[in-house]
Amino acid sequence: MFKLKGKNAILVFMSVVITVFFATYVLATDLPSDEQAVLLEDKGVKMQINDQLVQTDAALFVKEGRTLIPLRGVMEQLGAFVTWEEESQTVGVHTDSISIELLIGSDVAKVTKNINEIAVEETLKLDVPAAIVQSHTFIPIRFVAEALGFDVDWIEETETVTIKGTLPENISIEKEIGSSLEEMGKAIPEEEVKEMTLSTLMQERIKSFDQEEINEIITSLNTSPTYSGAYIMMLAGNSITITLENDEIIQLTSFGSKGYVVLSGQIDGEAVSACLICPQVGTVLLSDIGIK
Repeated sequence: MFKLKGKNAILVFMSVVITVFFATYVLATDLPSDEQAVLLEDKGVKMQINDQLVQTDAALFVKEGRTLIPLRGVMEQLGAFVTWEEESQTVGVHTDSISIELLIGSDVAKVTKNINEIAVEETLKLDVPAAIVQSHTFIPIRFVAEALGFDVDWIEETETVTIKGTLPENISIEKEIGSSLEEMGKAIPEEEVKEMTLSTLMQERIKSFDQEEINEIITSLNTSPTYSGAYIMMLAGNSITITLENDEIIQLTSFGSKGYVVLSGQIDGEAVSACLICPQVGTVLLSDIGIK
Protein backbone atom coordinates (compact mmCIF):
# COMPACT_ATOMS: atom_id res chain seq x y z
CA MET A 1 0.00 0.00 0.00
CA PHE A 2 1.21 3.50 -0.84
CA LYS A 3 1.97 5.52 2.30
CA LEU A 4 2.87 9.15 2.84
CA LYS A 5 5.21 10.24 5.56
CA GLY A 6 6.38 13.46 7.08
CA LYS A 7 5.81 16.69 5.16
CA ASN A 8 4.10 14.97 2.25
CA ALA A 9 1.39 13.53 4.52
CA ILE A 10 0.81 16.91 6.13
CA LEU A 11 0.49 18.63 2.73
CA VAL A 12 -2.03 16.07 1.48
CA PHE A 13 -4.06 16.37 4.69
CA MET A 14 -4.15 20.17 4.44
CA SER A 15 -5.19 19.97 0.78
CA VAL A 16 -8.14 17.75 1.69
CA VAL A 17 -9.24 20.08 4.48
CA ILE A 18 -9.07 23.14 2.23
CA THR A 19 -10.96 21.37 -0.56
CA VAL A 20 -13.77 20.26 1.76
CA PHE A 21 -14.02 23.75 3.29
CA PHE A 22 -14.13 25.43 -0.12
CA ALA A 23 -16.73 23.01 -1.48
CA THR A 24 -18.93 23.54 1.58
CA TYR A 25 -18.63 27.31 1.23
CA VAL A 26 -19.55 27.24 -2.45
CA LEU A 27 -22.56 25.00 -1.86
CA ALA A 28 -23.86 27.33 0.84
CA THR A 29 -23.21 30.66 -0.85
CA ASP A 30 -24.57 29.51 -4.21
CA LEU A 31 -27.98 29.09 -2.56
CA PRO A 32 -30.42 31.99 -2.29
CA SER A 33 -30.54 33.55 1.18
CA ASP A 34 -33.89 31.89 2.02
CA GLU A 35 -32.49 28.47 1.15
CA GLN A 36 -29.43 29.09 3.30
CA ALA A 37 -31.76 29.94 6.16
CA VAL A 38 -33.43 26.56 5.82
CA LEU A 39 -30.13 24.70 5.68
CA LEU A 40 -28.99 26.44 8.84
CA GLU A 41 -32.37 26.28 10.58
CA ASP A 42 -32.61 24.37 13.81
CA LYS A 43 -34.52 21.20 12.97
CA GLY A 44 -36.28 21.40 16.34
CA VAL A 45 -39.33 23.32 15.02
CA LYS A 46 -42.28 20.93 15.25
CA MET A 47 -45.99 20.93 14.43
CA GLN A 48 -49.00 19.26 16.02
CA ILE A 49 -52.53 18.90 14.66
CA ASN A 50 -55.05 18.19 17.43
CA ASP A 51 -52.21 17.05 19.74
CA GLN A 52 -50.75 14.65 17.17
CA LEU A 53 -47.18 15.28 16.01
CA VAL A 54 -47.05 15.79 12.23
CA GLN A 55 -44.12 14.77 10.06
CA THR A 56 -43.43 16.93 7.00
CA ASP A 57 -41.34 16.25 3.92
CA ALA A 58 -39.31 19.40 4.52
CA ALA A 59 -38.26 21.19 7.71
CA LEU A 60 -40.46 23.97 9.05
CA PHE A 61 -38.72 27.30 9.49
CA VAL A 62 -39.39 30.69 11.03
CA LYS A 63 -39.09 33.89 9.00
CA GLU A 64 -39.80 37.35 10.38
CA GLY A 65 -41.51 35.80 13.37
CA ARG A 66 -43.87 33.65 11.28
CA THR A 67 -43.68 29.89 10.82
CA LEU A 68 -43.72 28.63 7.24
CA ILE A 69 -44.60 25.03 6.47
CA PRO A 70 -44.38 22.91 3.32
CA LEU A 71 -47.67 23.18 1.45
CA ARG A 72 -48.44 19.59 0.61
CA GLY A 73 -49.32 16.99 3.20
CA VAL A 74 -50.33 19.31 6.00
CA MET A 75 -53.24 20.95 4.18
CA GLU A 76 -54.66 17.56 3.24
CA GLN A 77 -54.56 16.54 6.91
CA LEU A 78 -56.65 19.62 7.68
CA GLY A 79 -59.23 18.53 5.10
CA ALA A 80 -58.28 20.95 2.32
CA PHE A 81 -56.85 20.29 -1.13
CA VAL A 82 -54.16 22.31 -2.83
CA THR A 83 -53.52 23.59 -6.34
CA TRP A 84 -50.47 25.04 -8.04
CA GLU A 85 -50.47 27.29 -11.13
CA GLU A 86 -46.99 27.24 -12.60
CA GLU A 87 -47.49 30.14 -15.01
CA SER A 88 -48.78 32.59 -12.40
CA GLN A 89 -46.81 31.06 -9.51
CA THR A 90 -50.01 30.90 -7.46
CA VAL A 91 -50.75 28.53 -4.58
CA GLY A 92 -54.38 27.59 -3.90
CA VAL A 93 -55.82 26.06 -0.72
CA HIS A 94 -59.45 25.01 -1.11
CA THR A 95 -62.38 23.57 0.82
CA ASP A 96 -66.06 23.36 -0.08
CA SER A 97 -66.71 26.84 1.28
CA ILE A 98 -63.42 28.74 1.12
CA SER A 99 -60.49 29.27 -1.24
CA ILE A 100 -57.20 30.96 -0.42
CA GLU A 101 -54.85 32.15 -3.17
CA LEU A 102 -51.26 33.13 -2.41
CA LEU A 103 -48.87 34.44 -5.03
CA ILE A 104 -45.26 33.41 -4.45
CA GLY A 105 -43.32 36.39 -3.11
CA SER A 106 -46.41 38.59 -2.67
CA ASP A 107 -47.54 39.95 0.70
CA VAL A 108 -51.19 40.01 -0.41
CA ALA A 109 -53.57 37.03 -0.38
CA LYS A 110 -57.08 36.62 -1.76
CA VAL A 111 -59.64 34.76 0.36
CA THR A 112 -62.97 33.80 -1.23
CA LYS A 113 -65.80 32.56 1.00
CA ASN A 114 -69.00 30.99 -0.31
CA ILE A 115 -71.85 32.38 1.76
CA ASN A 116 -75.39 31.47 0.76
CA GLU A 117 -74.11 30.78 -2.77
CA ILE A 118 -72.57 34.26 -2.95
CA ALA A 119 -68.82 34.47 -3.50
CA VAL A 120 -67.44 37.00 -1.01
CA GLU A 121 -63.83 38.00 -1.63
CA GLU A 122 -61.32 39.57 0.73
CA THR A 123 -57.90 40.92 -0.14
CA LEU A 124 -55.67 40.64 2.92
CA LYS A 125 -52.08 41.59 3.69
CA LEU A 126 -49.62 38.93 4.86
CA ASP A 127 -46.85 39.39 7.40
CA VAL A 128 -44.67 37.08 5.32
CA PRO A 129 -45.36 35.79 1.77
CA ALA A 130 -45.41 32.24 0.45
CA ALA A 131 -42.03 31.11 -0.89
CA ILE A 132 -40.33 28.36 -2.87
CA VAL A 133 -37.30 26.98 -1.02
CA GLN A 134 -35.24 23.99 -2.19
CA SER A 135 -38.04 23.01 -4.63
CA HIS A 136 -40.64 23.00 -1.84
CA THR A 137 -43.51 25.49 -1.64
CA PHE A 138 -43.87 27.00 1.83
CA ILE A 139 -46.88 28.91 3.17
CA PRO A 140 -47.48 30.96 6.37
CA ILE A 141 -49.35 28.45 8.50
CA ARG A 142 -51.06 30.82 10.95
CA PHE A 143 -52.71 32.89 8.22
CA VAL A 144 -53.90 29.91 6.17
CA ALA A 145 -55.06 27.73 9.09
CA GLU A 146 -56.92 30.57 10.81
CA ALA A 147 -58.57 31.56 7.52
CA LEU A 148 -59.84 27.97 7.30
CA GLY A 149 -61.29 28.26 10.82
CA PHE A 150 -58.64 26.53 12.93
CA ASP A 151 -56.99 27.77 16.13
CA VAL A 152 -53.22 28.23 15.85
CA ASP A 153 -50.75 28.66 18.71
CA TRP A 154 -46.99 28.67 19.26
CA ILE A 155 -45.33 26.96 22.24
CA GLU A 156 -42.05 28.75 22.78
CA GLU A 157 -40.55 26.20 25.20
CA THR A 158 -40.74 23.32 22.73
CA GLU A 159 -40.71 25.35 19.50
CA THR A 160 -43.98 23.77 18.42
CA VAL A 161 -46.77 25.08 16.21
CA THR A 162 -50.15 23.71 17.33
CA ILE A 163 -53.28 23.59 15.20
CA LYS A 164 -56.58 22.65 16.79
CA GLY A 165 -60.14 22.28 15.58
CA THR A 166 -62.00 20.75 12.67
CA LEU A 167 -62.88 22.14 9.29
CA PRO A 168 -66.36 23.69 9.52
CA GLU A 169 -68.90 22.31 7.06
CA ASN A 170 -70.15 25.84 6.51
CA ILE A 171 -68.01 28.86 7.29
CA SER A 172 -70.14 31.61 8.75
CA ILE A 173 -69.11 35.24 8.67
CA GLU A 174 -72.57 36.68 9.08
CA LYS A 175 -71.21 39.36 11.40
CA GLU A 176 -69.36 40.79 8.38
CA ILE A 177 -72.51 41.02 6.26
CA GLY A 178 -74.87 43.86 7.04
CA SER A 179 -78.16 45.31 5.87
CA SER A 180 -78.67 46.78 2.42
CA LEU A 181 -78.91 50.53 1.78
CA GLU A 182 -82.64 50.08 1.37
CA GLU A 183 -82.98 48.31 4.73
CA MET A 184 -80.92 51.03 6.43
CA GLY A 185 -83.09 53.79 4.98
CA LYS A 186 -80.18 55.11 2.87
CA ALA A 187 -81.35 53.98 -0.57
CA ILE A 188 -80.29 55.98 -3.61
CA PRO A 189 -83.47 57.72 -4.90
CA GLU A 190 -83.82 56.24 -8.38
CA GLU A 191 -86.26 58.94 -9.51
CA GLU A 192 -83.73 61.68 -8.61
CA VAL A 193 -80.85 60.36 -10.73
CA LYS A 194 -80.01 62.97 -13.37
CA GLU A 195 -77.04 61.24 -14.97
CA MET A 196 -74.84 58.18 -14.56
CA THR A 197 -71.49 57.82 -16.32
CA LEU A 198 -68.70 55.23 -16.50
CA SER A 199 -65.17 56.65 -16.51
CA THR A 200 -61.61 55.51 -16.06
CA LEU A 201 -59.94 56.29 -12.73
CA MET A 202 -58.34 59.22 -14.58
CA GLN A 203 -61.88 60.50 -15.22
CA GLU A 204 -61.81 59.85 -18.95
CA ARG A 205 -65.43 59.17 -19.88
CA ILE A 206 -66.20 55.75 -21.34
CA LYS A 207 -69.98 55.96 -21.63
CA SER A 208 -73.26 57.34 -20.27
CA PHE A 209 -75.86 54.85 -19.08
CA ASP A 210 -79.36 54.84 -20.52
CA GLN A 211 -82.44 54.87 -18.29
CA GLU A 212 -82.89 51.10 -18.31
CA GLU A 213 -79.28 50.57 -17.23
CA ILE A 214 -79.62 53.27 -14.55
CA ASN A 215 -82.70 51.57 -13.08
CA GLU A 216 -80.95 48.20 -13.07
CA ILE A 217 -77.80 49.52 -11.37
CA ILE A 218 -79.66 51.56 -8.73
CA THR A 219 -81.90 48.61 -7.85
CA SER A 220 -78.86 46.35 -7.50
CA LEU A 221 -77.01 48.88 -5.30
CA ASN A 222 -80.00 49.51 -3.04
CA THR A 223 -80.76 45.83 -2.43
CA SER A 224 -77.22 44.40 -2.11
CA PRO A 225 -75.91 43.56 1.39
CA THR A 226 -73.14 45.67 2.87
CA TYR A 227 -69.79 44.19 3.86
CA SER A 228 -67.76 45.18 6.94
CA GLY A 229 -64.85 42.76 6.62
CA ALA A 230 -61.23 43.65 5.92
CA TYR A 231 -60.04 44.71 2.50
CA ILE A 232 -57.21 46.79 1.09
CA MET A 233 -58.39 50.16 -0.19
CA MET A 234 -56.54 50.06 -3.49
CA LEU A 235 -58.58 51.62 -6.29
CA ALA A 236 -58.68 49.64 -9.52
CA GLY A 237 -60.56 49.57 -12.81
CA ASN A 238 -63.16 52.17 -13.67
CA SER A 239 -65.53 54.35 -11.67
CA ILE A 240 -69.21 55.18 -11.92
CA THR A 241 -70.45 58.67 -11.11
CA ILE A 242 -74.11 59.15 -10.18
CA THR A 243 -75.35 62.74 -10.32
CA LEU A 244 -78.64 63.51 -8.57
CA GLU A 245 -81.11 66.27 -9.44
CA ASN A 246 -79.79 68.45 -6.60
CA ASP A 247 -76.23 67.97 -8.00
CA GLU A 248 -75.16 65.68 -5.19
CA ILE A 249 -72.58 63.15 -6.35
CA ILE A 250 -72.28 59.44 -5.53
CA GLN A 251 -69.09 57.67 -6.59
CA LEU A 252 -68.73 53.92 -7.17
CA THR A 253 -65.24 52.40 -7.27
CA SER A 254 -63.56 48.98 -6.99
CA PHE A 255 -60.52 47.68 -5.10
CA GLY A 256 -59.93 44.93 -7.63
CA SER A 257 -62.64 42.40 -6.80
CA LYS A 258 -65.66 41.93 -9.03
CA GLY A 259 -67.72 40.96 -6.01
CA TYR A 260 -67.51 44.32 -4.26
CA VAL A 261 -68.40 47.96 -4.86
CA VAL A 262 -67.17 50.84 -2.72
CA LEU A 263 -69.81 53.58 -2.54
CA SER A 264 -69.24 57.11 -1.26
CA GLY A 265 -71.00 60.44 -1.63
CA GLN A 266 -74.03 62.35 -0.42
CA ILE A 267 -77.75 61.66 -0.36
CA ASP A 268 -80.10 64.40 0.86
CA GLY A 269 -77.19 66.25 2.43
CA GLU A 270 -76.02 63.23 4.41
CA ALA A 271 -72.64 61.57 3.80
CA VAL A 272 -72.97 57.94 2.73
CA SER A 273 -70.14 55.41 2.60
CA ALA A 274 -70.38 51.64 2.25
CA CYS A 275 -68.80 48.54 0.77
CA LEU A 276 -71.47 46.55 -1.06
CA ILE A 277 -71.46 42.89 -2.08
CA CYS A 278 -72.64 43.63 -5.59
CA PRO A 279 -71.03 41.45 -8.31
CA GLN A 280 -73.30 42.83 -11.04
CA VAL A 281 -71.99 46.37 -10.66
CA GLY A 282 -68.51 45.25 -9.59
CA THR A 283 -68.09 43.52 -12.96
CA VAL A 284 -68.92 46.77 -14.76
CA LEU A 285 -66.29 48.67 -12.77
CA LEU A 286 -63.62 46.23 -13.87
CA SER A 287 -64.55 46.41 -17.55
CA ASP A 288 -64.91 49.09 -20.18
CA ILE A 289 -68.52 48.28 -21.07
CA GLY A 290 -71.92 48.73 -19.47
CA ILE A 291 -74.30 46.07 -18.22
CA LYS A 292 -75.13 43.47 -20.83
